[in-house]
Amino acid sequence: LIDLATGSGKQPFQIREIVVPESSSITGQSLKQLSLGSRFGVIVIGIKPTGKAMQFNPSADTAINNGDVLITVGHEDKFQVLEHFLGT
Repeated sequence: LIDLATGSGKQPFQIREIVVPESSSITGQSLKQLSLGSRFGVIVIGIKPTGKAMQFNPSADTAINNGDVLITVGHEDKFQVLEHFLGT
């Protein structure tokens, strides 16, 4: 995990912040409903809602809103597909 977080390992994983755009159609859907892990191979490890404190290890019932910043872990090639889905 340390190698992943610091980028010193050979793993093709990245930690990336992805902003949910205002125009995204996912507003109000939960992480469970979105199934980002199984659909895109990306894990949400935190959410920074607009104007609120960071939520680490959000539950599957956590709703995503426009403007939220998703803290994600995944393979680099998976992020483009997720960003397209979110409308970024």
